[in-house]
Amino acid sequence: MDSGKQVKELESLSLYDTIRLRWAERVTGISNVAQEASAVFAHEESASSKTKASSMGWALKATQKRPRLGEKVKAYLIEKFEAGERSGTKADPLSVSRDMKFKRGDKGELVFQPEEWKTAMTIKSFFSRYSAKLKQQHVERHGGFSA
Repeated sequence: MDSGKQVKELESLSLYDTIRLRWAERVTGISNVAQEASAVFAHEESASSKTKASSMGWALKATQKRPRLGEKVKAYLIEKFEAGERSGTKADPLSVSRDMKFKRGDKGELVFQPEEWKTAMTIKSFFSRYSAKLKQQHVERHGGFSA
């Protein structure tokens, strides 16, 4: 029979108990320096992941600098605008944009390269600015509107 004093001891530790004991041994000797080092490492890791993400182009809006209108393109657009002014039917920016893509020179080659093609919106903006410029010049010459 038992003597009244029972001691419960495990014959062997479970794997979970062993892991917990080893973890406790490692954690007790850690200072704040190690925590700061891990924080610095985490910051560096996040910075490098941002760099990787930006180099891969994830969710970044591409910022492209649009080249200015070339002299050849400007001359063509002014020609179309003035032809519309003379005839009384304004040039449609969409049709001008399409015409740019298919306009051929004397030898049959394309006059405008694909990088020189302009959208209808760009052409519309150009026509608007050019019209305002002509009106301003008219006002400066004649001292007022006579439209």
